[in-house]
Formats: sequence, structure tokens, C-alpha cells
Amino acid sequence: MPSLDYKSKYADIFLIAGGPQSKNRIAILAEVLKSRNTNLQSKVYRGGKEEATQAYSNIRRGTDDPGMRRAGSANKGRRMNANWYKKKAPCVAYIGTASSDNKEFFLMLKQILMAAGAGNVTFVPIVRRFDPDKARDILLASDVVFISGGDVDLGMKYLRKRNLISFFRELYEGGKLFCGISAGAIMLCRYWMHWRDPDDDSTVELLDCLGFAPLLCDVHDEEDNWMEMKRLLGFFPQGTVGYGIPAEGALRVAPDGKITAIGSAPVRFIKKGSNIIIV
Repeated sequence: MPSLDYKSKYADIFLIAGGPQSKNRIAILAEVLKSRNTNLQSKVYRGGKEEATQAYSNIRRGTDDPGMRRAGSANKGRRMNANWYKKKAPCVAYIGTASSDNKEFFLMLKQILMAAGAGNVTFVPIVRRFDPDKARDILLASDVVFISGGDVDLGMKYLRKRNLISFFRELYEGGKLFCGISAGAIMLCRYWMHWRDPDDDSTVELLDCLGFAPLLCDVHDEEDNWMEMKRLLGFFPQGTVGYGIPAEGALRVAPDGKITAIGSAPVRFIKKGSNIIIV
């Protein structure tokens, strides 16, 4: 049986459920971006609801900030304040392999990332028009690598095909912050599943993922009672734990392995005997 004896060493990993029913993606992503730069002002998540400090979009437009106003130089102060925030806003490299580099999906998530406080959000072409040097330059210049949703198997297939997995690991070991949403969150974990025949459950087998977060997870599968999480745990020995991250939730995985819930709490499963139980 596979082992999960693996420790995260370098940077926090963020696993966001997302999904079509999620209403707090911006708030959760704002927390991700703030973790990269504590000076960034953006929407934050407090007390179970979204609150605004000073909206980043307002700063970019030059909205007055009384704390920065100086007599006789208010306009200049606003411009300087806006430029300062533009410099500080984290640059995001967008990985869309799980959706076959779908541009409409990218444009939708780009708006969400920018509303959460991102600066430049740059698409990394991998499925089509792949240029390894360009891809590496974008990834190296970014503050955050964001892996979007879609199909886990497809997403990992293209990362393997383009020989990017070892480079991603170098970035991670160098302290680059990685964040995944939906299928992208699962890709950052240790394993998922591959069906040789999608219509035959007897053909299911383990699929290696990036493994930066040393755990097993599934996302926004509440309505199906986390059936795929339970199936995944069936491959592992007694005592193995898995996490179901609900649509309004996320996990922050620290370098020492500590797991912190953001938003809705995860469902924690453990394999005991032939059963998968909630603990």
C-alpha cells in the first residue's frame, strides 16, 4: 500500500474547494494573497462574512485615503499611494491544465483573483502554444502559483507531458506560494484516482499528484456524501485520514504539517477496518 509519510517543508499550501455553489471565493483568496504580503489591503474574511478594509480596486482608481492625505498635496499623495499598492499586489501565475487551458475559465477566475487583491494575473500556456522558456519566466516572476479547477487527471497529464512537475517542485522548495481551487486543490495533494474506463469502477487506480500538501482531500462533494473521498481512502492502510473540503471552505497547510481551516470546517474521515468513518 502507498505511504503518506511525507512532510511539507517550505511554504504554506492553500487548498480551496470553490465549486459553482461557493460564495466566498474572493474572501478566501484575499486571505491567501495577504499571507504572501501582509501590507496588501483587500477584502478579508471575518466573523463568517466578507468585510472590506479599503478595496484594492478603489486604491487603483485613486480613491482618497485620509490616512495618506497631506495638505497641498492630496492628489499627489493619492497617486503615490496607488503606485505603492500596485507594487505590493502579488503577481499570480495561472495554471489551467485541468480545464485544457480554457480561456473563458481563466478570464472568470482572473476577475475573482483581482477582486481579492492580486496584481497581474498571467496565463501560463501549457496545453497549447507551450513555450518552456516563457512558462518558466512567468512562473519565476510570480509571487503565487494558482492552479485552477477542472479535471484532476487531465491537469496532471499535461504537467507530466510538459515535464513541469520537477520544476514546480523546485519552485515550491524555493518558497513559492502555491494555491489550488477545486481540482487544482486536489492536484496539490498526494494522490487522486484514475479510471482506465470511466464507465467501470473496477478499473480505478491511484493517480500520483504533486504532493506538496501531504494529505488526501476531496472538494465540494457534500451532495454526493463524499463518495470519491471514501473510495480514495480504500487504497490506504488503517488509520489513514482524508479531508472533505466543503464548497465554502479551504485548508491552509503549513510547512510543519499543521492544517488550519478557512471558512467552513472540513469533514475529516479515517479508515477503520473496512469502514470509512467521520471523526
